[in-house]
Amino acid sequence: MDDRMLLAVMDLLLAGLEPSALQYDLWFAATVQEENGLHGAKALAQRTAFDLVLALDVGLVGDVPTVGEREYPARLGGGPTLVHKDRIIHYDRRFLWQLARVAETHGIPYQHGVYASYSSDGCAFIEHGSPAVLIGVPTRYTHSPVEMVDEGDLVATAALLRAFAATAPAGSGRTGASGRTGGEEGVRPARRAVLQHAASCGVAAT
Repeated sequence: MDDRMLLAVMDLLLAGLEPSALQYDLWFAATVQEENGLHGAKALAQRTAFDLVLALDVGLVGDVPTVGEREYPARLGGGPTLVHKDRIIHYDRRFLWQLARVAETHGIPYQHGVYASYSSDGCAFIEHGSPAVLIGVPTRYTHSPVEMVDEGDLVATAALLRAFAATAPAGSGRTGASGRTGGEEGVRPARRAVLQHAASCGVAAT
């Protein structure tokens, strides 16, 4: 599952996209060597400046023996996890809550999370000045031969990304496919965003 299932999510996203509804230039990338230094993500971050990074990776859950919901409240079947922070960085709160609002508007299940023993490629982009959000797809038994996911979480993740890509960036003043106008006072609209995963993808606002 780690991290092939995120490639499946990207395929689902591509299959269901309506180009005329897009509020972003959509970028997809697959990066390598995340586990030993984020090398692929660093190479991409150095070459291209993004206004938003959506990092995709396996998500930690608490519905397994010896872990528990107090440590990781997310569970299989609960939808993608919007991660506020991990052991290295805090992710961008503005875009995280934008994703949450999009999920609620479209009735897409999602969860919140804090990952204490974890880091992601999003860190490489933040270090190069791009705001990043981490979206984790709930996964049991990570880094083992018996990793387990819920197919519904993959579908919900793709649906959230699709709805987000069709929603006008905050502060843009444009009306997205939902009919809602993007805009928060004092928030500069995203111009270029990347959906990034240890196989990686990205988006940039048109």
